Amino acid sequence: MNPAGQLSDKLICAISGHGQGERLMRLARDAGAKGGTILPGRGTASGGLLGLLCLADQEKDILIILGTKDQTDSVASVWRATSAHSRASVGISFSLNLDDVLRPKRNEANPAPDSQSTHSLPEPSMREQHQSPYELVCLIVNAGFADDAMAAARKAGAPGGTILKARGTASGEDARFFGLTLFPEKEVLIMLVPSDKADAVRDAVRDAECLKRPGMGIAFSSAVDDFFPLGKV
Repeated sequence: MNPAGQLSDKLICAISGHGQGERLMRLARDAGAKGGTILPGRGTASGGLLGLLCLADQEKDILIILGTKDQTDSVASVWRATSAHSRASVGISFSLNLDDVLRPKRNEANPAPDSQSTHSLPEPSMREQHQSPYELVCLIVNAGFADDAMAAARKAGAPGGTILKARGTASGEDARFFGLTLFPEKEVLIMLVPSDKADAVRDAVRDAECLKRPGMGIAFSSAVDDFFPLGKV
């Protein structure tokens, strides 16, 4: 990380009802955020916790902001207050620590003195020391399969998710990768899953009949630093 702290090291995300993204962004700017990105999506929750948080509605705004820890903590503080001032919940917010993603490479000329192999483990991050109660599980699949993946994940304990439309970059000679045909139209499925059910959800998605054919998609996950409901603003 840049010693001066200029590198963005946290991501904070709000998934809210349609029309709330711009209002949440205004609050975020007042709290010190430099800018953000709003993406349209649709909800899949049919009940349970996310249903109670009004996340079963179809149209969603997904607001993503990158910033320093101080900036994102300030944004979280302002957004968290919305649930205290509103009788209705309109969404959720969570943050991810990007240190694990943007971790500087170890200087191979000066390896750790106790290193016994070329694959030494990094020091535990704050996230690893304090296990988060939720994990973010994300799938990028061919268009038309996100709902099927969500159905498999729900059977394994996922309360719901949000689906975004996307587009792949393959074209022409790039349309085949490792002998697999790549489809340009994609869907991105974002799920917040209790940590104790994350393994089961990942296994269920991996074994889903609709996704067994090679080239259908990819999945990744990360622990969530913070999670709280959003009130109407």
